[in-house]
Amino acid sequence: MKFVSVTPQHPFEFYKNELISNEFLKRNYLKALSDGKIRQKFPNYEARCGNIAHIVNFYALIRILKPKIVVETGTANGSMTSWVLAALEKNGIGKLISIDIPPVDGKLTMGFSVGKGDIGLLIPHEYHHRWHYISGDANLKA
Repeated sequence: MKFVSVTPQHPFEFYKNELISNEFLKRNYLKALSDGKIRQKFPNYEARCGNIAHIVNFYALIRILKPKIVVETGTANGSMTSWVLAALEKNGIGKLISIDIPPVDGKLTMGFSVGKGDIGLLIPHEYHHRWHYISGDANLKA
């Protein structure tokens, strides 16, 4: 599949390469892998970042729009969360609010469980100042 430019200034490959070269993300991912906290779906870190077009597109969108607040539901081990936070950090602006109940294998749509202490484990420490986690069901009305 061939991708066209995300913006006239920066093609898809530009954002893909930003993700692949992010040492904080890579270090955290490889540590979680070696600790047995996650399972490897891709042959290496570069394939993990580069073969998932929607990841790069979300990352590019945040880099381009520079939002001050992003809200996500569903965090689990923080894979997508870490990419969103990487974009916010690269922008030098923005906060991510994550709302989630700890995933349990076989409940709702989950095929794995994440312990309370492992919520967001893929988020590099360097990005925690941009992240606010709320443990709870996003479907509940206040």
